[in-house]
Amino acid sequence: MTPQMPDQLPASTAKEQFSLAFIRAVSTVAGFSASQPEVDLDSVDLVIAARGVYGSLRSPRLELQVKCTGSAAMDEADLVFSGLSIKNYDDLRGQTLIPRLLVVAVVQGHDADDWIRHSPEELALLSCARWVSLFGLPDIVGQGTTTVRLPKDNHFNVASLRDLMHTGGRP
Repeated sequence: MTPQMPDQLPASTAKEQFSLAFIRAVSTVAGFSASQPEVDLDSVDLVIAARGVYGSLRSPRLELQVKCTGSAAMDEADLVFSGLSIKNYDDLRGQTLIPRLLVVAVVQGHDADDWIRHSPEELALLSCARWVSLFGLPDIVGQGTTTVRLPKDNHFNVASLRDLMHTGGRP
């Protein structure tokens, strides 16, 4: 008798968990801690924090709203992410004490088995991510969602995260 496999995570949940793991991995390699608020009422999925003096700042932090897509449109300049809720948009564009960024991870395909490669020598997360600050963008009225462009040069990686922490998250 063949053992029955348990039900898999819904695709949206798998993408969410994968994107959080990706960002935690980048944060760890960059030398920062990543923590998850107990309750996400304010469009903050992860908080990235540096310890002590970092650049000219003491203990800089970033708050991230994290999304993941397998169907984002890439043009020559930008990653185009559709379906950002207006609530998330408004929470990210307003002035806050701790800077907030939208980070979108991109995975290829809908099968989670295609998102990693592993062998006895390595574990590779097959994803990329981009970030954008929505601070100061205009109000959007009469829509439930919006489309956001994440610039081609705004890769979310170890080097860019370190740069963002040096500038206090202000691009």
